[in-house]
Amino acid sequence: MALQDLATLDRRSLRALSKGEFLRGWHALLFLFPGLHPENAKDHGESIEQIPTGQLGLPGFEKRLERRHVRSGWPVALALIGQEALRRYETDSLTEGELYCVAAQRAGLLARNAEVPA
Repeated sequence: MALQDLATLDRRSLRALSKGEFLRGWHALLFLFPGLHPENAKDHGESIEQIPTGQLGLPGFEKRLERRHVRSGWPVALALIGQEALRRYETDSLTEGELYCVAAQRAGLLARNAEVPA
């Protein structure tokens, strides 16, 4: 399942996804947003800010991601996905490697750095 599709699901629908479907979207999230930490999905705080959508580099997805939680840095539209990932980890449905997936985060950082001209 694509991240854009995952972001439209409610809590119940996220729980109903197979592990494989969920992990495809979760790892895409970690690739695209390598600076987000799964543990920060526990507490976002109350403040929400608007962010310039031109910073995202995700054509067709910018409008959905224009609001983020100030404390955690998580886009509001992706917060439920982070909470579902933590729930699955805490119930032993995801391993630590699947939750943190350093390979996806590293690949995202490398791809982002490759786009920056020297």
